[in-house]
Amino acid sequence: WMDEFGVKYSNDINRKRVLKAPNGRERELARARKILQRANMIPDVPNTLDTSEDLDVPEYICIKNYSVLPGTRIVCDNAFQWVDSLYYVHLPKSIISIGKEAFYGCCNLVHIYGGENVINIGERAFQDCIELKSFDVPSSVQTIGKEAFGGCKNLVTVRLSGTTINIEKDAFSNCNRLRTIIVPQNSIENYRSMLPSESNLIFEVDEQVCEYNSSVSE
Repeated sequence: WMDEFGVKYSNDINRKRVLKAPNGRERELARARKILQRANMIPDVPNTLDTSEDLDVPEYICIKNYSVLPGTRIVCDNAFQWVDSLYYVHLPKSIISIGKEAFYGCCNLVHIYGGENVINIGERAFQDCIELKSFDVPSSVQTIGKEAFGGCKNLVTVRLSGTTINIEKDAFSNCNRLRTIIVPQNSIENYRSMLPSESNLIFEVDEQVCEYNSSVSE
């Protein structure tokens, strides 16, 4: 099933999984394949191909502000990968999982709204989302996958609301501007054991800021 933006959902009663959103990169690749296919049909005169004609490639709809359908449970692997027109995403309360590379390369993504019942954030789910400046991880989250926020070069602040989150290796790798990670009271030692040990990271607990470096975390 496909909505008016060209986003594909699973064909069940409640559209429980968002499968794939269209992106400009894939459309251009499809168009290039069509051109090459037609060129091969006239190998002696390849330069005469009229690339302006209709190549029967699906229209790409620019998605800037998108709301995932209520009732959806899972944002599947690669669902919004490379959708570089995307600025804002609204997740319904029903979402419990954000898949592997779900928003990988969404280079203009500024903010994620909702998603207060998400349990899992997959590997590289938000990798290279370079316009993300802050991110609130809800208390429901149990796992943040490897390199989930890797390469988010403008990410400055992360708020971790839960006390039992498992953060996998390099979850915040190459987040060069990351300065503040806000964690719940009495959970700072637990997070220190999982988070990178760069000396410029700061944890804030009950208005008290604790700065640490690699020697402290060891």
